[in-house]
Order: sequence, then C-alpha cells, then structure tokens
Amino acid sequence: MNRRAGDGRAPPRLVWAHRGAGTDLWLRLELPEPTTLWARRIADPDGPGSSAGVPGLDDPATAGASAVLLSEVAVAGFQELHLAVPEVAAALRRATGGDTAEARFALVTGDGIPLHADRDAAAALRAIPVVVDGAAASVEVRAGRDGTARLRLARRAPWLEIAAVRRDGQVVVVTGHLRGVPLPHEPHRLTAALVDRDDGDRLPVPVELHGEEVRLRIDLAAPPASASVHHRNVVVDVAGTPVRAAAFADDLVGKHRLVLTDPWEAEDAGRWWTTTVRYTDHDHLVVTTTAARDQPPGDPLATWEVEHGDLDGDGTTATRRRGQPVLRAVLRAALGLLAWWAGRARRRAPAAPASGVPPPADGAAVAVPHRVHLLLANLHAAGGTVRATANLANALADRADSEVHLVSVYRLVRRRYVTVVPEVRTRVLVDAPALDEQARRGPIGWLQRRLHAAPSVLIPADDPRAYRFSLLSDVQLVRWLRGVRCGTIVTTRAGLSVTAARFARPGVRVVAQQHVPFETQTPALQTELMDSYRRVDAVCVLTEADAALLRAPLAAAGTTVRVLPNPLEEVPGGPPPAPLTARTIICGGRISPVKGTDLLIAAFARLAEHHPGWELRIHGSARADRLAAAQHLVRTHGLHDRVRLLPPTPRFDLELAKASVCAVPSRHEAFGMVIIEALQAGVPVVAFDCPVGPAEILTDGRDGLLVLPQDVDAFARALDRLLQDAELRHGLAAAGHRRAADFSPAAVADAFVTLLRGLEPAP
Repeated sequence: MNRRAGDGRAPPRLVWAHRGAGTDLWLRLELPEPTTLWARRIADPDGPGSSAGVPGLDDPATAGASAVLLSEVAVAGFQELHLAVPEVAAALRRATGGDTAEARFALVTGDGIPLHADRDAAAALRAIPVVVDGAAASVEVRAGRDGTARLRLARRAPWLEIAAVRRDGQVVVVTGHLRGVPLPHEPHRLTAALVDRDDGDRLPVPVELHGEEVRLRIDLAAPPASASVHHRNVVVDVAGTPVRAAAFADDLVGKHRLVLTDPWEAEDAGRWWTTTVRYTDHDHLVVTTTAARDQPPGDPLATWEVEHGDLDGDGTTATRRRGQPVLRAVLRAALGLLAWWAGRARRRAPAAPASGVPPPADGAAVAVPHRVHLLLANLHAAGGTVRATANLANALADRADSEVHLVSVYRLVRRRYVTVVPEVRTRVLVDAPALDEQARRGPIGWLQRRLHAAPSVLIPADDPRAYRFSLLSDVQLVRWLRGVRCGTIVTTRAGLSVTAARFARPGVRVVAQQHVPFETQTPALQTELMDSYRRVDAVCVLTEADAALLRAPLAAAGTTVRVLPNPLEEVPGGPPPAPLTARTIICGGRISPVKGTDLLIAAFARLAEHHPGWELRIHGSARADRLAAAQHLVRTHGLHDRVRLLPPTPRFDLELAKASVCAVPSRHEAFGMVIIEALQAGVPVVAFDCPVGPAEILTDGRDGLLVLPQDVDAFARALDRLLQDAELRHGLAAAGHRRAADFSPAAVADAFVTLLRGLEPAP
C-alpha cells in the first residue's frame, strides 16, 4: 500500500536497502519524478529529516561540504541504485570535515524532500564495515523516528579481514589482511591468541607475515577439555591494539552457519569433546570447544531419514509435552461435548452470505466487503505456507471488497520473516514470549501455566506440528472460533482444518486450505481430514493432482474443491532482476531429507571440480541434528569452501538476484514457492519431477528443467547444462518470468474472491 501525496503521486521513498556483492549497497527507490539523490548531514539524530541546525540546505547543491551527491536518477518510478560503500563513506567523511566518530545524514531528493523509509526497509541490513583514509568505519542505513531514511557513518574497531580458512591436520591456517590499522614495522610487535570470552584466558597462536598478508596457525588440539562450552575469540595484537579476525567483504547473510573446516574430535581418559572454527552472528571468527562428555561422537547421519514430521516442518525439534493428565481428561471431555453440540448446530444451520455480515435489522441493503479470517499455526515461522498466506492476506487487503484478519495460534519468537501490510489485522492467540516475560500470578496464572505445559487434545496426533500446540492453545483457539460470528475462516494446515470444522459457528463459512500433498499424510490423518472436509464449505488445494483425489469422495457432501495456487509476494517495483552472471547456485527450503538437501550436495559434488569458482548457497531453517548432518555431508565431499548452509532470510528475492541458477531438489513438494519466486526473479530452475507440484508449474525445456525424482546424476547433468550455457540460462529465465505472471498476488486474490462469491447462497 503506497502512501500518496495530495496530488495523487507517491512521495519519494526508500523501499528497501540490502547488501549486494562485496561492499555494494543496493537501494530500491520510488521517485515521483527524475531527480538527484543527496545525503544531507543533520545535527539532531532524532529530529526531522529537514537538516535541523544546518544552514542553507533548502537547496542541497548550495550546502557545500554538508551534503553529498549520491546519484542522478533520470527516470521516475521505481529505481534500483548500486552504491559502492567505500566511495560513499569517503564522501560522507569529507562532509564531516574528517570527524567520523558518528555522523548522520538524511536521504533527500534534489529539491530537499526527504525520502520516507518503508517499514523494515533495512531490517536485515547490518552496518557495513569499510576503511576510509586508513581508518576503520561503518556505514548503516536506518529509519529515523520520523520515518525518514538515514545514513549513519561511525567509527568502528579495526579488524583482520579473512581471505581463506583451511585445515592442515590438527592445525587450521587462517590468512587475511589488517583493516583500519597499519602493519607494525617490527614483526615481533604482531602477536595473536585465542581469548576466552568468559575468563579472558589466552592461548597463544603462531602468527606470520608474508608481505602484507597475515597468517595464523590455530592448533585445534590446544583448547583443553572442560565441563562447559568455551568460546574463544581469534585476536591479533598489533603494537598493543587488539584486532579481531572477521570476514565482512562478502554478500552472505547468516555466515554463522558456514562450514569452515572439519571439527577436531578429541578424547582423553574416556571423555570426548569437539573443537570447531566458525563465524559468530556478527561475522567474527571464533573457536568453540564443547563440554566434555562420557559418550563418543555418534554418526551425524543417524537422523538423516525422511520422517512424517519433515513433510510440513518449521525446522525445530519435535518434543512432546507430558503431564497434567487429570486436567487434560477434564478439558478433553468438555471440548468434546462442545464439539458435538457445535457440530450438530453447524450441520443444520444455513450459511450466511459470503460477506459474512447479516443485513441490518430494518432490512436495508448495505455494501459490506468480504470478511476473511486467515488462520495460521505460527505467523512467525519461516516457510512456504507462512509466506503464501501472508501474500494472500496482503493481496486481499489491497482490494476494496475485502477485510482481512490474519490470526496466528501461537508464536515462539518475536521475529517475523514475512511482511504484512498495515491494512491486515493481525492477532496472536498464545504469545509464548509474552507469557514468559509477563507471567500472571494467582489462580489464573497457575492455570495458564498448567494449560500451556500440557499437550493439545484437539489437534490430531498425526499433524506434524501437533507437539507445538497445547491445552492453552486449544482453549484460545476454540474461544476464537466461537467468537467469529460472520465471514469466512480459512485454515492453512490439517489440525486447524479439523478443529475449525468442529467448532466454527453456524453461518460462518470454512475454507480448508491444504498446503501439503494429501497422499503424504498418514492414513489416520487422511481419514480424519476427509471427514472434516465433508463439513466445510470448500477445500483449496495447490495442484490438480490433489484436486483429483478429493473431488469424487467429497461430491456427495457438496464440498467445493478448487485449485488455488500460492501467490507471489507483491514486491514494490518488482524483484531486482538477476543478471545471471554470478557463479552461484541457490536453493531455498529447510535443511532436511524431504527437501533433498543431501541430494543437492551430492549433485554439486559431481560437477564442482569441472566448474571452479561456482558455489552453492542453501537458505533454510534446520533442526540442530539435521544441520550437523548436512555440514558433515559438505565436509565429506570436501566442499566446505564451496557450499554455504545459510539461515532463512526475509528477503529471499534479493538473494535470488545474486544467483544464476535455482535448484529445487525436493523428494516431495506440495507446490514450490521457491520455484515461482525464482521465475519471478528471472532465475532458471532445475527441479526433481517429484510429487506433486513442480510439474504443474514448470514445462521441461521451456521455462525450467525437470529430471527424474531422486536421480542425482541426472540433476547434476541438468545443473551442468545451465552452468555451461549462458544462452540457455537466459532463455529459460525469460520464459519463466512470463510464467510467473500466473501466480501474481492480484490473480490469486481474484480467484479466491470468485470462489467466495460462488459459495454465496441463492437469493
């Protein structure tokens, strides 16, 4: 939703800021007319973007050293700028007269109008380190309190920029260059150590100088066994100045997951411990030693097998709650009685109009939008279902005939991976962080804690995420369902569909969305789902294959079955186009067997030697054991410097722009959000022709490449074709971009509203 000026034009705004290649800064702007972009120094960091305290800035061109010209924009509308951070930082430093302790600048157009910063415009962007005139500094994009876009230039500590990490036996060799601090003239004034974060204990590390290159030799056997975990920072002392080793000059998001070298497994007197070299969340190098244990290390691949819970996971470990048997029995009986009564009432009650709002008492006609309640398990998780539901909510909210509510049964963390426009009304029924921080006292608090600790009695046990629900979520979910008196409830997973079919009020429509292939559910859950589908108004599936399975069994019940694909996200100005020149293969999806992470690593291993310089980036959530298994596979193939296991990112479209090929190696795929996102970004796709989604999106050889399921050699050959043939990459990308139009948010929202209108009762 764009804010509009009085003349109907959109005001100048910063849509997003993102880390590009190396130290590039990518900016997406929306400008009402051609103009110039300036960084204008402001005296009050929390004041308005009108450069309070700086004279003569009504015209930035007359501001002298107080304003910096960043770019000239010759075309109105959405524009994408690539700025080299070192050049920008140098110009900003000159504007401060050399004072880089901290300076803030407003981003303004040539006529002095500040850019408004969209919400979360720079949410995933940290400060970018840079060296200006030999001094270490950082540049950061952020939004001011008044909502305007800002640049912040600040001093920062010097660092050792890592160029390479390799293991030689029990020694890890780290090479790099000092940034922001000069090399000492006397080599003996350069020392290094592993510094324990807890007690400051120092383990010396040999350091050598090769020209301007600094080389450290870290002995993984040096850290001793301990009863607790120890993290040791890698620190170089340069003539009395401590400098941490880090790696900033790249475009990786979430470097803390990278596999750097094989871990060192140590044993002494029947105790085992592991030492690893890794990056922290802030890109510093750290050596971590686990607590000593009585058991030898197990097989890291022991848990790498497809489980039922993998088919619809959120990357977390399944641990079922226990306890509260009496409370569970009482609540189960009470909810069962309510479900029996609600089910009888729902079966015999006529449906309300699709708008969900009864007419006024006097019978006068009134125009009311469609009221849609989208029900998710967890809005604050990373995954295709969450992205698709948020995209549908935003698209419906953009229509004049729809009112949208987005309800999350629970949330476990505050971070959200999707963007929801302000017009969508959001609600969380069980907010775990708030429960922990604001625990209630007295009988109500005691009961709340007991309910939250006990497992659900409503969500079917075979729902892969049943363990995440509780008695407290049962109570809150039933209260919410009974509180919805009009409109349409749209469920997004099996357990919610079953529960809504039992408890939704008479006259409230229920549309069950199925986001996983029906045949991948257990037989018991299939039976329960089919019974629930007979009591809802419509079932929406993602593919024609699933629709064919459901139409005949549900025909007698009168349940409508429709194919409703997942919509793309509405990216302002469109996603950044991928130039298809980067030597990067990208994959998006949780790190698990069902998503074929192991198959992709094996396929890349077959071609890596023939394509030096190419790397594989896999973005996805992961259980700890599954991540460890994937890291083991990477090390086994000797690909620790070529395969990047990275966490999910809220702006996957921006990561796609840095790639030339998208790999989708899933063993099962309900639809394939990553496929259509890659098509939208103009990145060619290679996918297994697995059940059931990819073949309904891609046509082999026209807008993508499909290969036989789980055929690693065929997948490697398909990747090899694209890596060698730039013309083929561009041809598939162009056809794929045209195919992506079928999944636009507006098109899917239109189809959904058409479904609602078709469910309206005859007058």
